[in-house]
Parts: sequence; structure tokens; C-alpha cells
Amino acid sequence: TTQAGASYYHNKLTDMLVTATPCPDKVLKSCAYNVNRAVLEGLTVNASRRIGAFTVSGNADWQDPKDETTDKSLARRAKKHGNAAVEYNLGALTTGAELEASGPRWDDAANKNRLGGYSLLNLYATWQFARDWSVLARWNNVTDKNYELARNYATPGAKFFAALRYGIK
Repeated sequence: TTQAGASYYHNKLTDMLVTATPCPDKVLKSCAYNVNRAVLEGLTVNASRRIGAFTVSGNADWQDPKDETTDKSLARRAKKHGNAAVEYNLGALTTGAELEASGPRWDDAANKNRLGGYSLLNLYATWQFARDWSVLARWNNVTDKNYELARNYATPGAKFFAALRYGIK
């Protein structure tokens, strides 16, 4: 009924392609460029617990995404992010709520343009009405949070979708 885990990672990368706005050469507004040496180092922890018909779960990641050639943070990578969820299972019906959170990050390689952190609330329900069939409804970004993953690029506001799913078990 309880699960927990932790993972430490230290990834050294060479010739990593990333996107930046503006470009490091400041000639173009946006481009892909090469990071000669980068390190992604961090710790991820996760846990879940089942309490009757409820499942509570969460994960958090603390990382230090670095461009080793400039000693700056890699663009558009938050140092902290995580998720928390509560799910309720009532036989064929499962409902849940998720909170997704991300800390601030830099939009550029020079670490001058800061993008704010954000949190999103998502709701979902699944009803398995036959052995291999289910209906899913999902409402993402319930509060219609305005946030940016890259400066001046729109992200979806609140969105709702539904699906009919067939899957052999």
C-alpha cells in the first residue's frame, strides 16, 4: 500500500542541442545552438500511499542543469519541479486531481531573462464500462493559469477533452 523511491542522477552531455531566445550571437531572435558540455545533476524522490479507496502520490525533482562551458544554468530548465495527486477509486469509476508545479527558470543562455514558476491543477475521471472499454474525461489547467515555458510563446489555457478507449487486458 506504500511505495517510495529516490534517484540521484549525474548525466554528462556533449554537443547538446538547445533552443534559446534570443540566440547567443544576438543576431537571430530564436535559434537552436550547441552546448559543448553540459551536466544534468539532481535528485528525484517519489512516494505513493493507498488509503482505502484513495491513492495519494507525489514526486519532486531538484536539479542543477549546467552549461559547463559558461557555468550558467541551461535555458528553460527549472531547478525544482514536482507533482502531487489524489485519486479515488470506486470500482469501475476512478477520479483524481493533480497539482503540477515548476520553479522559475531562465529563458536564455546568458541567464538574464527569467521565466516565472507556475502551478497547474488538473482533474480527471475514467469509467470502465466493459472489460476492455473505458471513457476518459480530463480537464487540464482548471484555473486557466497564464504561464510561459518560453518567453512570448503561448501555452494552452484551460482545456477539456474526452476519449473512448479500447485496450485488451
